[in-house]
This record gives sequence, structure tokens and C-alpha cells, in this order.
Amino acid sequence: MNADFQNHLSKLLKVPRLSLHPVSGGDISRSYKINTSKDSYFIKINPSDNALTMFQTEAYALDLIQSTKTIKTPEVLFCETFQNSSFLIMEFIECKSPSNLDFKTLGFKLAELHQKTSDFFGLKNDNFIGSLSQSNTENKSWSDF
Repeated sequence: MNADFQNHLSKLLKVPRLSLHPVSGGDISRSYKINTSKDSYFIKINPSDNALTMFQTEAYALDLIQSTKTIKTPEVLFCETFQNSSFLIMEFIECKSPSNLDFKTLGFKLAELHQKTSDFFGLKNDNFIGSLSQSNTENKSWSDF
């Protein structure tokens, strides 16, 4: 990892030092756990031309889900570009092996999330499925959407 980038992250997170450790998952961006003396964070880094837009729409979607107060989502902290790469920093949520109760809770939380309604299908902005763009043009009809 580039020392200038690590210094930039230290300034953003207001910590004197940090360490980055690669984490698995995903195939579009490089992902790391950031450890600091205060906390841990998750960062996705991508050098592609549309990465900032991908990360901005992901941050918007996470904030939208979080606003429903139904299911835990990571808090988004920063979405920026540094040098030739864009990045998204969010709260780090520790992985664990799920129990039967965890699966049951997830099912109830997803059901609760899907009880939230809107006057239309879609979003105010387009987003992505992986690196592929996805139209979210608002529509009154699910089948037309």
C-alpha cells in the first residue's frame, strides 16, 4: 500500500498510525480492514473510471437501508478519490459463524425491511450490480420497473 495513501487515510481518520490487512470477498475492488488505536474500519479501493460513482451509489443505498431502522448496516464514513483510485470507508463489522437464531433474526429483519413502502418502484438515481450499471428509473408499476 502506497505510503502517501496511508498518510491520507491517517489524516481522514484522525489517527497517528494505521495498518491495513487484506480481507476476502468481492471481485471488483481491493478490500482491507484498517486497524487503528481507536477503531477498525473497512475500506474498498478501486482504480476504475466509474469507481467513485459506484461507491457513491453504494453509500447512498446503505444510508437508505439504515434510515429504515430495520436492519444493521455499516455506517459509511468517507467516499473519495485519492490519486488514481476511489475508495469507500465504512464501519468494520466483525464476521462470525451464524447460528440458527442469527438466520431467524435475519429473516425477520429482512421481512421488516420489505414492509417499508414507497409511492414508486426504483430509486432517485441509477446504481450498479457489481460493475454493471443498473437503471432505477422510478415507476408506479413493479412490472414496468
